[in-house]
Amino acid sequence: MELDDSTKNALKAIPLLRTKAGPRDGDLWIQRLKEEYEALIAFINNNKASDSDWFRLESNGDGTKWFGK
Repeated sequence: MELDDSTKNALKAIPLLRTKAGPRDGDLWIQRLKEEYEALIAFINNNKASDSDWFRLESNGDGTKWFGK
């Protein structure tokens, strides 16, 4: 599947997740969760800037369950 230029540019604006960790990995999980939040914040900010803010998302305190619409 080929992506158009606007999609490629949107993806480049989102930071990559580099830490491979799960909830049982202690401090590595905290680092991974931080990366996930940074990527989500960048994605949401880009959506707001292009007037396409279309979803809401939140997690529980330890980042193991996500909710939204």
